[in-house]
Amino acid sequence: MKQGFYVLMFVVLIGGSCGNSSNQDVVKIKAAEAKLRSAPANQRMDETIANEAIQSYTEYADKHKGDSASAGYLFLAADIMRGIGKSKECLPIYERILKEHPNYSKAATCLFLIGFTYDNDLKNLEKAKEVYQQFLIKYPSHELVKDVQFSLDHLGKSPEDIIKEFELKQKNNVDSTQKKV
Repeated sequence: MKQGFYVLMFVVLIGGSCGNSSNQDVVKIKAAEAKLRSAPANQRMDETIANEAIQSYTEYADKHKGDSASAGYLFLAADIMRGIGKSKECLPIYERILKEHPNYSKAATCLFLIGFTYDNDLKNLEKAKEVYQQFLIKYPSHELVKDVQFSLDHLGKSPEDIIKEFELKQKNNVDSTQKKV
C-alpha cells in the first residue's frame, strides 16, 4: 500500500511539472547523472551512459539559452566528452560557452582547456600556442597563468624531456649554490 502511494506521488509530481520543460529537462539530467554515478569508479566510463548525459546537458542548454545553469551543463558535457576520448568534439562546446556565456565563472578554464586539448590530445601545437597566448592576454592575472606559461614553455616536449630539463635545472641550482659557499 505504501509503495503504491509513493508511486502515485511520483507520478503526480512528474505530471504536475509537465507544463514546465525546464523541470523535465532537469529530471532528465538528474537521471543521466545517477546512471553515471552508479558505474564502478575503477572502470572506464560507459560511452552509452556518457552520451546520454552529454545529450541531456546540451539539450538543456539548447532549450534554455539564457539560463545561467546552461553554461555549467555545457561545461560538464565537454568534460565528459574529454573523459571518453572525444577531444575534438568537446572543443565546440568550450567555444560555445565562451561565446554564449562570456561571464561564466569557468570561462578562463574553458579557454585553457581548449589550448590543453589542442596541445595534449590533438597534437596541434600551432593552435595550442595561439590559444595559450590568447589566454595570457585575456586573463593575465588568472590562477591558471602559471600553468599556461608552463605549457607554452614546454610545448611539444615529451614528459621525459620536461623531467630531464627539470633535473638539469635542479643540478645547476645545486652547483651554483655550492660555488657561493
